[in-house]
Amino acid sequence: MLCVAFQIGAQSVLSAAAAAPKVTFNTVYQINDNGGYSGFAANSTNPDIGVISGSTPTPNVVISGVGVFTASAASTSSAGTFQLQGNDVTGTLTFTGAIIGSNGVRIPAVGTTAFSLTGGISKHIKTRDGLGPSTSEMFYFWSDPGLASAMNGLGFFLIVPGKEALFSNPEANVSMPADGGFVDNLNNYLASVPTIAVTSSATALKAGETATITLTQCRPVERSGLSRR
Repeated sequence: MLCVAFQIGAQSVLSAAAAAPKVTFNTVYQINDNGGYSGFAANSTNPDIGVISGSTPTPNVVISGVGVFTASAASTSSAGTFQLQGNDVTGTLTFTGAIIGSNGVRIPAVGTTAFSLTGGISKHIKTRDGLGPSTSEMFYFWSDPGLASAMNGLGFFLIVPGKEALFSNPEANVSMPADGGFVDNLNNYLASVPTIAVTSSATALKAGETATITLTQCRPVERSGLSRR
């Protein structure tokens, strides 16, 4: 492993509270059910990717930019990982783009805008890449039915980076397993993302005092044609 250390002066009291875990998805598809974009909830089954219309299927609704899912306090464990709240991992999906509202109208009518949708992840797909059940290729997010107007009850596929080709075509009646293993795989994905560890000997500061925080970032050493001795 290659570690790079940084030192930053800080004038604040350090907190031991675990930050809410978050994961980023480069591709987010809005899904529908027989052409309708509303009514999605935790137990929804067999949605469609793209509207299937004879021999000329409508392309997938792709969210512009990246989507970031951040866990709610109830779905954040003391270790800073995802945990179930009931049967779901609840939280917020944020992205910039355009969606089809539950009323069937594009939002915004032209261009893109920022969205922040509360809801939860309740299902996944884990069998398409042949790598076994410990990795998921997609996580299913539904927006809270309690959200106002056209934002409630929407469904989205959050595609794990590198798995986009598995969901690139319009597809009807996509099967989503309802097993609880999605939270383990969500944490496996979280663990696969490089992180920066923060360490400091300071536990509390008085007014005007400065603590030195050491940040250590580790990444695998890249292999080359040179041999290591």
